[in-house]
Parts: sequence; structure tokens; C-alpha cells
Amino acid sequence: GMLYALDDAGNELWSFDAGAGGVYSSPAVGNNGNVYFGSYDRNVYAVDASGKELWRFETGTGGVYSSPALDENGTLYVGSRDGTMYALESGSGGPADSAWPMFGRSAERTAAASAAP
Repeated sequence: GMLYALDDAGNELWSFDAGAGGVYSSPAVGNNGNVYFGSYDRNVYAVDASGKELWRFETGTGGVYSSPALDENGTLYVGSRDGTMYALESGSGGPADSAWPMFGRSAERTAAASAAP
């Protein structure tokens, strides 16, 4: 039930405890530094760049296993085991301008993100 932030050397910067839920997906990172992820406890979480919880949204039954995605306007999309795709206002202005804004894709969603040199 933990989400960890690591530096380039693999040292822990902070951790966030999602309680009894496991975290089974990759988070999305907003251009404001906020991190968005789902948990088995049925919640979608937003934490800031220091790991402090900003908000949580409870979905229906089942957990959240899917990796969330941010669009260019900051809408956060995440699927839940309750059979629903949620569109949430993230508070971000869009995905981070980095190779990490979403799992395996560039911010423009045009190709796989390139590895850092």
C-alpha cells in the first residue's frame, strides 16, 4: 500500500501510505509536480511533490489497478474495477514535461518515451 519517490541514485525521497490498499499501477505526474495514482482501497490519490496528500476520490466496489492518464487540460482519467472510467479535475494544467508523465508514452501520446541519456 505504499507509493515511493526515489532520486536518480535510488534513494528514497518520500513515501505515501495508501492504507490497506496495494498500489499496482504507475502514477501520472502533472506539470505542477503533483502525483496521481490509484489503489486497491478503491481510492484515487493526489499527492504533492513532497508526498503530502492533496485529495482522494473514492470509486465504487473493487480496487483501482489501472494507471491514470492526464490530458493536456489536466483532466485525470482512471478506470476502476467497478466498471467505470472516471474523469476527474486534477488541479494540474496537464502532464509533466518529462519522460514520466504517463506509462511508456510521450506527453504528446505520439510514441514511446525515450530513455534518459
